[in-house]
Amino acid sequence: MSKVLYLGINNILAYEDDKIEIQDIKKSNEFIGSVVKFNDLITYSFKLPKSYSEQELKIESEIKFYEEANLDMSKKYYVIYINRELAQEENILIEAVAVEEENIRRIFKDRIEKVKYIDYLAPQFFVFKEFYPVTKTEPKRDAFVYLDKETSFVTIYENGEYLYSKSLNSLNILLKSLKLSYDEFIELAKEKGLDKESYKEEESEQAIFIDKFFSEFFMKINNILMYGRSVFYLDGIDRIYFYSPFEIKNIDTFKDFWNLSGVEFNRLVVNEELKVNQVDLLALYYIKNLEDKNQYNFNIFERPPPIYKTEVGKLSIFMVLVLCLFGGDYYYRTTIINPLKRDVSKLQAVLNEREEKSNTERVKLNFLQTKYDSALKTENEMNDKIKFFSETIKLTNKIIEEPKVSDEFVLLSKLLKNNSLKVFSIDKNSTKFLIQVYATKQDRKNIGEFMNDALNSGFGFVSTTDILLKDNKYISKIGLSK
Repeated sequence: MSKVLYLGINNILAYEDDKIEIQDIKKSNEFIGSVVKFNDLITYSFKLPKSYSEQELKIESEIKFYEEANLDMSKKYYVIYINRELAQEENILIEAVAVEEENIRRIFKDRIEKVKYIDYLAPQFFVFKEFYPVTKTEPKRDAFVYLDKETSFVTIYENGEYLYSKSLNSLNILLKSLKLSYDEFIELAKEKGLDKESYKEEESEQAIFIDKFFSEFFMKINNILMYGRSVFYLDGIDRIYFYSPFEIKNIDTFKDFWNLSGVEFNRLVVNEELKVNQVDLLALYYIKNLEDKNQYNFNIFERPPPIYKTEVGKLSIFMVLVLCLFGGDYYYRTTIINPLKRDVSKLQAVLNEREEKSNTERVKLNFLQTKYDSALKTENEMNDKIKFFSETIKLTNKIIEEPKVSDEFVLLSKLLKNNSLKVFSIDKNSTKFLIQVYATKQDRKNIGEFMNDALNSGFGFVSTTDILLKDNKYISKIGLSK
C-alpha cells in the first residue's frame, strides 16, 4: 500500500513515504481502516475437540456461540473465530468475537457520511501486535491495559502473538461516584490523581473514591492474569503496559505491587510529536502492515465499484452501443455486441450465485432457530445449574469488586518488599487478606520475619497453614486481619 489512512473519531492519521500526518475527515480514494472498540464487541470462549474436521469445527462453533452467548436471532452479527490448539489438551480453544451490524452503523454514522467507505475494520485488541516493531521492544509475556471513559480492557500477548482479552470497569463508573464530567475528571486526575496529600479535607471523599476504583481495577487485572494460567498454562506475566489518554498523578505507586510479583509496570503515553494517543498510532501501523485484508474484517462499508462495473453502468453502455451500432455490419456485432451479451450472462450467473448463498444462509438460520427452540424447552432442567453458577458469580464478584486495598494494601506491599518475598497471589475478603508468597531456600526465615513485622504493624491476627518446599522455593499461604 503506497498510502493508508486510519479513521479516528475526529481526524484521520495518514501514513505515506514513512511519514505520519493528521488530516481532517474527508472523502478519499486511499485505503482506509479503523477499529471497533472493545466495549462494542461481544466475546465468548469455548472448547471443541481437535478431532473435528474444518467444516465440523466451523458449524459447531457457530451453533455453540449463538446458543451459549444468547445472541438475538433477529439481529445480524459479523463474527470472527480465533482458534488455538492447546498443547496440554485434546481440545481447540475458540474465541468468538462478534459485533452487531446495527452497532457498526451507529458508531460510524457521522464519519461514513464524509469518507463514503471503509476498507477494513479490526477488533481493537489486535493493534497491540504493532507495539513491538514500533517501539523496537523484544516480545515477552505482556499485558496491555487500556482505560478510557467508555472502553476499558486488558489484552494478553505472548511472544508477540495475541492470546486473550477481558473487559474491565470503565471510567463511567467512577465518574458517576464522583459526580464529575469526563473533562472535569481529567483535570482532577492530572492535578491530584492518587496523591492523597493533594486533596483538601472537604475533598477527602473524592480521594477515597479514586483510590478504591484503582485498587479494585488492578486487583481485577491480577485475577484475570490468574485465568491465563489455568486456561493457557501461562506461567506468569513479565510486563504490564498501562495506557489511558490522560495523565493520572501518582499512578506509578502501583509499581511496588507488581514488582513484588516479578512484573514490570510501564506507562504508555501520548505521542508528543503528533499529539495523538498511542493506541491510535498502533492502529495506523496495524492497518498499514495488513497481510490479509479479508481476515478478521468487520467492515460493512465497502467502497462503490466504478460506474462501468455496476449493473446500471453496463446497461447504459450496452444501450449506447446498440444505438450506435444499429444498422452496422457483422464486425461490430461479433466484436462488441456478443462480448456484451457474455457479460450479461456472467452478471446473471453472479446474481444466481448470490441467490444460492442467500438460500444457504436461510437454511442455516432455520437450523439455528430449531436448536434455539430446543434449548428453550430444557430451560427448567437448567435452573439448578444456573442457580449454582449465579452463586459462584456472586462470590467471585464479592472477591473482585469489594476489596478495600488502600493503606493496608500499601503497608503489605512495603512489608513484603522489605523481607524480599515474592507473591504468587493476593486476595482480600471482607475481613482479611490471603497472601501466597514464596522465598528461596536461604531466605526461608524471611517468611517468619514478615509475619512478625505484620503483627508489629497493627495486624491483630497473622497465621499460616504451612510452609512447603517446592522447586527449591519455600511457599506459604498467610492470612492477615486487623
